[in-house]
Order: sequence, then C-alpha cells, then structure tokens
Amino acid sequence: MQKIKFKTDGYTLTNFLLSLLIFVAVIDPSNQIFKAKELFFGLTLLCYLVLCKPKLDLQIIIILLSVLFLNVLAALIGSEALKFDPEFAIGTIKSFLFLFLLLLYKDPKIHWFEKLKIPCIFISVISILIHISTLCFPAIEIAVYSFANSHGQFIMMSHREFLGLPIRQIFYRTAPLLTITLPVYYYRLLFTNASKRNNLICSLLFFGALLGTGTRASMLAAMLIVTTISIYKIFISRWGKVIFLPLFTLFILGGSLLLYKLVTDTGEQSLEVKKGHVTSLIHEIKQPSTLIVGQGIGSQYFSAGFNANTAQSEVSYLEIIRMFGLIGGGLLFCLFLIPVYLCLKNKPDAYGAFALGYISYLFIGGTNPLLVSSTGMLVICVAFSYSSHKQIGTYNEQ
Repeated sequence: MQKIKFKTDGYTLTNFLLSLLIFVAVIDPSNQIFKAKELFFGLTLLCYLVLCKPKLDLQIIIILLSVLFLNVLAALIGSEALKFDPEFAIGTIKSFLFLFLLLLYKDPKIHWFEKLKIPCIFISVISILIHISTLCFPAIEIAVYSFANSHGQFIMMSHREFLGLPIRQIFYRTAPLLTITLPVYYYRLLFTNASKRNNLICSLLFFGALLGTGTRASMLAAMLIVTTISIYKIFISRWGKVIFLPLFTLFILGGSLLLYKLVTDTGEQSLEVKKGHVTSLIHEIKQPSTLIVGQGIGSQYFSAGFNANTAQSEVSYLEIIRMFGLIGGGLLFCLFLIPVYLCLKNKPDAYGAFALGYISYLFIGGTNPLLVSSTGMLVICVAFSYSSHKQIGTYNEQ
C-alpha cells in the first residue's frame, strides 16, 4: 500500500510541476520575468522518471535521440560557417530538448491539454485589458511597451493598417497558442452539454485575443476556426445539407478575397520584410549542399528582409530546410504532422476540432520563429497527448 501511495504522490507532483512549466512557458516566453523555464523542465522530467517509474516507449526514445543527434550534427555543421552564432545554436538545441517531455505524453495520468487553460485565459485577459486601457488612457501604452521591451519583448505593440483600417496591435508572443484552445472550447460550446458558460467565456476570450493580435495569420486563423466549426454545426442540423452549399460557397469566395487582399497589400512593411526573407532563403537553399544537409544551426546568411546577416528569420519552414536540409527538415516536418495523422485516425469530431487548431498553429508557426522554440516544442507535446488520448468522454470532453 505504501508503494501505491508513493507512486500516486509522484504523479501528483509531476502534474503540478508540468502545470508550472506550461504556465511559465506561456506567460514568460522569453524567460526574462520568472527565469524558471529550464528549472521546471528539469524538475518535471526528473520527478516523472524517478518517482513515477514509468515504462518508457522505445519508439519515442529512438525519435528523441534522433532529434538530439540531428541538432548536434547541425550545430557542428553550422560552426564551420564563415559567420556563426553560437548563442543561437545553443538556444535552438535547448528548445528541442523540451521534446523529451514526449516521454510523458502516453501516460493517462498526465493531463496536458487542461494545463493550457489557465495561462491561455491569463494572456487573453492581459491582451484585452491592454487594448481597453490604452484606448481609454493612451499614456499607459508607453509604460506597457517599456516593460515588455525590457523583459525580452514578450508583448509586441504597434499601430498598423488592416485592409485600410487603422488598428492597434497587441501581440503577446505566445498568443498563437490560442488557436489550440479556441477550437476545443468552441466545439464543446456547440456540440456538448458541458458547462456552456465556461465554454462561452473561454471561446470569446480566445477569439477576441487572437483578433487583437493585429497579425494576419492569427486573425485569419481565428476566423477560419470559428467559421469552419459553425458551418459544420449547421451542416449536421436538420436543414443543414440544404443551406450548406451556398454557405460553403460564400465562405470560400469571401475567404479567398480576404486572403488575396492581405497577401497583395503592398503598403504593409512586414509583408515586404517577409518577401525579402523568402527571396534570400530560396537563394541559399538552391545550393546543393544546403538542399541536402543544410547550412547548420547558428550559421548566418544575408537576408534582404533585414538587409543584414542573420541566423534566423520569421519564415520558419524555409529556415528549417536551410538549417537541416531536406533530409533533416523532412524528418522534423513528419514529427510535427504525426498528431494530425493521429487525430484523423481517431476520427471523432473532438479530434477534428483540435486538429483544425493545431494545423492553424503550424500555419502561424510558419510566419514567425515561435515554432522552433521551447514553447513550440511544448505545443507539439500537447498535440501528441491530445491526439493519442482515448478517453474522449472523460478527458477531452471535460
């Protein structure tokens, strides 16, 4: 009996430490406020392995060791470059080390997704409050901007135009995580009998915060998620099949027009910067050696977007190919897409809603450096856990 109690305490402690890790990673992505991300990562993994004594999955161990080997090899290749950024190389390897939390993902006593709720509500409320307070008291904007800048720019603020309309951009760097939580809570609101008030409040907060980011990818993802789930709800209703086709046609036409206007907005500076990155990255990737094995982590190249040498730009997927080549990059892409395959394999609608959010996150991740970061690796762990969990009625639908 004593042994069972000790094991239960081990899981309780592991879940508590994992909650702290996810909270710190979401609230403080730059690790400049709490400075505890690595500490909680180490404690969570150590507690799980020592106190819970799990039976580890050999396939996951092989995958994790392969990813680690790939990163070390890429860092060695990068160190041979004419211009090498060792700090960036070390930071990238440390980010990928967070994937070792995949050792926990199959364990039914470790609940990943529910631990996103509180930090995601926190950043949503903070973002919305900043919007409201800066509208009422413009002087507050300077104070918030100064605090965020002095702590690793965990919030980015600016004034820009969206389809010709002036908007205030309040972008919490981990806001793309809301594309993971929004579809799940919105799905629960429309399709389950779970707490309607809770699901409604969460859906409104996450949707509002994503729109408030002022970034194309996040705003489009929020609208796509809500529209897709709403259309599906209409489709399965009594008269759904009758009105589905015209609604779907309007959705496609309206979405295509909106996407076209956003992509062809020549007055948007950030879009011009991304175009510069893409042009430079394609030039680098065209080199046979880069295409096959990559230039390595930490290697610098000239980007027309920055008009300077850099080790990383916002165009994440092309950057992964540049750093790891088609072979290494292809393996990483497969790893990113495994949760989508598992969601489709499991088939229930709740998995489909989550897959929609995860694909949206991967889409946003292709337009900023968030994907290849400790936060990005935690999202992949959450995706593996949710897509593999079989207890739909007790866990994913709570």
